[in-house]
Amino acid sequence: ACSFTLSRLMVNNSGVSISVTEIGCYVLGFNYVYLGFRDVLPGAVAVPDGGSITVIYTIAVTV
Repeated sequence: ACSFTLSRLMVNNSGVSISVTEIGCYVLGFNYVYLGFRDVLPGAVAVPDGGSITVIYTIAVTV
């Protein structure tokens, strides 16, 4: 098996608290951008103004 990890830090500088309810990852194809995957969270995650959230995906392939 092999795997790789995608990690993304997002900072809320909007001026207000936000609720994150879903996350996803877009991928660039030859001439198009595709939604590679999307997840709906089991509950909202509150991110205060100036706060941050880190999303980590581990993608594994077994042959």
